Amino acid sequence: MLSGPLQNSHMGLAILAVTAFVASVVGTLTQLISVSVFFLAVAYLGTSLSLYALEIKHRVSARHLKLKRLVPALGALASVFLLTQVGWQRLLIGAMLLLVGVPIYFLYAPKQRSLEIFEQFFSREAILRRTYEQVERFLAHPIHHLIWWSRKKRGVPSTWHVEE
Repeated sequence: MLSGPLQNSHMGLAILAVTAFVASVVGTLTQLISVSVFFLAVAYLGTSLSLYALEIKHRVSARHLKLKRLVPALGALASVFLLTQVGWQRLLIGAMLLLVGVPIYFLYAPKQRSLEIFEQFFSREAILRRTYEQVERFLAHPIHHLIWWSRKKRGVPSTWHVEE
């Protein structure tokens, strides 16, 4: 018998498998595709709209981004277009499934594990480590080394340091 986070993962996969099986037996391929388009459009709409909140939260970082308002708006418009193409019956089915699924998710989601993951992901150290790793993978990595060498030669200290 599994315990801890693995039990929840397997339970989620089992629920997903049963739901997919029931949907494939009850519905047609067109209905499955339409409901999938609905869920993807809702996810894309949420992602597009969240970019505005992120821009407000991180104004300094977002200052240099070009088209920072146009791209999310186009994404939201594309999502709304996809939602209008689904049809009202499948739109209602998708909305109903979403309204049933969200409470089930919050009921079975591991609370303590979610908090641990949130703290690990958004802690200052984790953010600095990801930033450091991003610089290491950056396409212009040789330029980064030239800048580092230039600062070292001039005696300018690093802004921050991440310990391994």
